[in-house]
Amino acid sequence: MENILFEISYKIDPERKDEYFEIVSELTDLFKMDGVLEYRVFEDSKDEDAYTEQILFENEDTFDAFEDKQPEEAEKLISRLFDDIVVPGSVKYSTKKLI
Repeated sequence: MENILFEISYKIDPERKDEYFEIVSELTDLFKMDGVLEYRVFEDSKDEDAYTEQILFENEDTFDAFEDKQPEEAEKLISRLFDDIVVPGSVKYSTKKLI
């Protein structure tokens, strides 16, 4: 089976950047689970308030099961991130398959 890359891009409220970095740091530790090969966050080189998260999954099954396997703490952090820090209307998702 081939790897699955999930990407999510968004802009954050610049006044909450420190809180954003704390959440991402915690998520990095929480996403270390079976089937997740890598979790990375990139800052846009031209817009310091724009970020892209990448999660590389072992296969489609682990990608599909990811939401159900997340620890409750991760769910709370993700909710806080998207409810309080991410700029509404700025979120873009994509899912890619390794060929």
